[in-house]
This record gives sequence, C-alpha cells and structure tokens, in this order.
Amino acid sequence: MDNLREAASIVRSVDIEGFCDLCNMDLELISPDVMEALKTNKLIKKLDLSSNKLKELPSDIGALNWLVELDLSNNEIGKIPEEMNDMKSLEVLNLSNNKLTSFPWKVLRLGRTGTLKSLDLRGNPLYRIYHTAFGRFFLRLFYGDIVKTGYDVEETTKCSD
Repeated sequence: MDNLREAASIVRSVDIEGFCDLCNMDLELISPDVMEALKTNKLIKKLDLSSNKLKELPSDIGALNWLVELDLSNNEIGKIPEEMNDMKSLEVLNLSNNKLTSFPWKVLRLGRTGTLKSLDLRGNPLYRIYHTAFGRFFLRLFYGDIVKTGYDVEETTKCSD
C-alpha cells in the first residue's frame, strides 16, 4: 500500500519534463488513486511502469490519450484492454517480457491511426503473429531478435523464445 501512495505522489509531482518513472516499485496493480493522478496530469508524455508485478491494466488506461510513450516491459501482463485504442497520441509501446500469448490486435489498431510507430513484444510466449495484419501501415514490431516493419511482410510466423 505504501508503494501505491508513493506512486500517486510521484505522478502528481511530474513537471514540465513530462517523464513519469514508476518502474521497480513492486506494483501489482494500478490503483484508482494512481489512475486518477495520471488522468489529471497531462504534462506526462512518457510513462514508465516497467519491472513491476502488473498482471493487468485498468480499463481506463485509454483515458491517457496524450501519452506518447508507454513502457510496460518486465511485468506479468497477459492481455491488453480494448480501451488502449483510445490512446491516440501513443507512438512507442513496450510490452516486452510479459505473459502475452496472443497478438494484441487491439493495440495494432493504434498503428492504423498513424501514431503508433513501435511495438515491442520480445520475450512474450506469443504463439503466432500474422504480419499481413499490418497492411500498409508503418509499424516497427520487435519480437525475438527480429525487427519487422509493416510494408513488406506477407507471411505468418511462429514465435518462440
């Protein structure tokens, strides 16, 4: 509980730099207090929630539609809420080293808006990624030791770690 109070305090104190560092805080959830603080501080452009113990994201994460970068790496996230589609300014999303077993199609829709440029899925137990889903939209996809873009790939690939 002390970590949640500290996290809310950190969020409230973010200034003009726009970077909010909540990594390595052993957070198991994003509490309503932390979410409320995040939603009211529109100066935050980069949010680092990496290396915590997050298993899921709150559905109102999509309300943070001014975020440009979101780092959720090294957590225990198994699925992505559909509301992430509302994050229209998001350019960089790091979901590496989580527990995603299927491709986060909901997040890919962000790529179709033209804002999402980089999606890192390395270190997830993904079973299959359909590259054709990228269509004509440019998106850098990281998985394994490979970087793919959405312009020239037409195959289906099995992923393994």
